[in-house]
Amino acid sequence: MILENKNNKPLIILGMHRSGTSLLANWLHCCGLNLGENMLGAGNGNSEGHFEDLDIFSLHESILGYNEKKYLIDDDTPLIFNEKIFRKAGHIYDERKNNTCWGWKEPRTCLMMELWDQLIPEYTSLVVFREYTQVVDSIIRRKQKTGKTSIERAAMNAKYQLFRNKAANRILKSWIAYNKNILKHLKNRGNENYLVIGESKIPPIDYQLYLHLRQDWNYRKLKYVPFSKVFKPELLKRQTADYKFDCQLLKEAEQIMNELNIYEHTTMVKLLKARNAYDKTPQVRQLKVISFNKTSIVKEVYQ
Repeated sequence: MILENKNNKPLIILGMHRSGTSLLANWLHCCGLNLGENMLGAGNGNSEGHFEDLDIFSLHESILGYNEKKYLIDDDTPLIFNEKIFRKAGHIYDERKNNTCWGWKEPRTCLMMELWDQLIPEYTSLVVFREYTQVVDSIIRRKQKTGKTSIERAAMNAKYQLFRNKAANRILKSWIAYNKNILKHLKNRGNENYLVIGESKIPPIDYQLYLHLRQDWNYRKLKYVPFSKVFKPELLKRQTADYKFDCQLLKEAEQIMNELNIYEHTTMVKLLKARNAYDKTPQVRQLKVISFNKTSIVKEVYQ
């Protein structure tokens, strides 16, 4: 296979807030992916940084404001993009379109792909998802710590303790809205232009993922850095509080998880092929994909 050194296609990282997008972006940034010259810094819940291009972040915030919505969007009403928004988004893309090995991560992008699809001729999508109860719990814990003073933080903590089930259902609606938009996006994309992976599966298959991005997607400037260099398991809480979710919302969330797991299985097969095709080192770790109830289970064995 003859690979071109120049690749101007942006790699767009898609995923709901608190789903591992910052962690994934951090790793790819370390590997050499250009995520922007001026990025959003660290903050509450993201001590290592957000790795978000401030121009794109600001654009997306303005779009939500124009539509009178917050980032925790909880309905399926399509967003409206006026001429001013198109011009601004086009200007942002035009400033970056000649870059090589570039892309961005900004969770609100999940809601804006109808806009970007009309502006970007070619791109690749890297989708990361996380189990919905963990996302809900993570957002609530972060909200409880919001505030500039100890009094403000104590008030927020009390608010979310008192109304936590109401808040949990509102956040679950947002998780559903974001991931429904992701699934809609995937259905309109060619199989070769996207990867879908649960955040918990990334550590054991980081090298396979790197190989696919570099060899199959032609991001040739990437250099492998082990995911373990940026991954801090202690920052990722798996155990969650008990929430009383609406039964209909739970049913919808489970259906979405099932669909994402099917897409993930397809991705695991792609990554297996990438490893087998490009890594001929003897006794290398080999990726095995086992399908069980439409869920991909990753195991590493030695040849």
